[in-house]
Amino acid sequence: MARKKKDPEHANHERWLVSYSDFITLLFAFFVVMFATS
Repeated sequence: MARKKKDPEHANHERWLVSYSDFITLLFAFFVVMFATS
């Protein structure tokens, strides 16, 4: 039986979303710290 090859485009399709959400989380944490210290 031949195995079906996974589409490499589909695997990396939403990879930008991980980086974006990580950046937004760090930005939110930065503003929380700035607000807490003010």
